Amino acid sequence: MGLVALAFACDYNRTGTLQWGDGTDHTVYEVPSNKTLGNWNFHFISHRTQSDGATGSNSTAEAAHAEIDQVRMATLAKSLQHFADRGLQNSAIVVWTNHVAEGNHTMKNVPHILWGNGGGVLKQGQYVDAGGATNGQLYNTIITAATGNASPNFGSSGGKDIAAVKA
Repeated sequence: MGLVALAFACDYNRTGTLQWGDGTDHTVYEVPSNKTLGNWNFHFISHRTQSDGATGSNSTAEAAHAEIDQVRMATLAKSLQHFADRGLQNSAIVVWTNHVAEGNHTMKNVPHILWGNGGGVLKQGQYVDAGGATNGQLYNTIITAATGNASPNFGSSGGKDIAAVKA
């Protein structure tokens, strides 16, 4: 993220993508609750059972997931500091998301974090309930903020954006 922030600050590049983990992430996180599970991989923890397909309700796995989220968010915050240190809050948009939403990898209530306001176009520092909007509508909103031009139909957007995330 430091290299991406430097490239943006120098106007060497204007877009970047970084994938952190994958859909069946088998990383074993050394967090306290996972030690009591016998060190399950993250995918099992996200399913709350030792399975890549079934869904369980193991409360210790749920606690381990929360601890892993804390590790990931601390790492994200440190990464975003590279952008802040270069004064990119008002000109960049960083999007963090994953596919672990409700249940067994549904696309319902997928969490997103937006950092930076895209030139004052996006709200900052608040939780926004997008009211059932699609991921495509969110990305359409981000594209509009970044370019000043609405995408006619990005993904499942139907050409719509999400007014609730606009400043």
